[in-house]
Amino acid sequence: MRSRVSSNDIRHLPECETFAQLRKLFGKTRFVFAKMADHEPDYPPALKLIQNGKPNVFMNLVHSVENKAAVLNCKHSPSGDTPLILAARTGQVELLRYLASHRVNLEQSNKDEKRAIHEAAAGSHLDCLEFLISKEVDIDALKRGDW
Repeated sequence: MRSRVSSNDIRHLPECETFAQLRKLFGKTRFVFAKMADHEPDYPPALKLIQNGKPNVFMNLVHSVENKAAVLNCKHSPSGDTPLILAARTGQVELLRYLASHRVNLEQSNKDEKRAIHEAAAGSHLDCLEFLISKEVDIDALKRGDW
C-alpha cells in the first residue's frame, strides 16, 4: 500500500540527510512524494520551456515580447539557473547557438558558480562543448565544488 505525502507534509519534515532517514521516519511504508519541488520554487515559465525540451516555444516567446533581454537573461532565484545554463545542461545546442546570436553572455554562472561549459561537460553533451569552445569560453573556469 502506498501512502501519499503532500507538499505540505514535506515542508514540515525534519532535516533528513539520507533516504534511509526518511524511511526510518515513515517506517517501512512505501511512499510517493506528490510534489518535491516545494523545497525550491518552480522555474519561471520561460525556463520551464527549456527544461521541458521546448526550445522552439522559448524562441517564439522571445520574439513575441518587447523586452527580449528579460526573457533571454531570466534567472531562477534560488539556483541562479539561466536559459544558457539550462540549454547546456539539457544538451540543446541549437538553443545555445540562438542565445549566442542574441549576445547572451556565454560566461554567466549560477549560484554554484557552474557555467554552461560545466553543465555541458557534466551531461556529456559533446556538441554543446564543441560549440562553447568554438566561442572561446573559459575552459579552466572553477565552480564552487572545486574550491
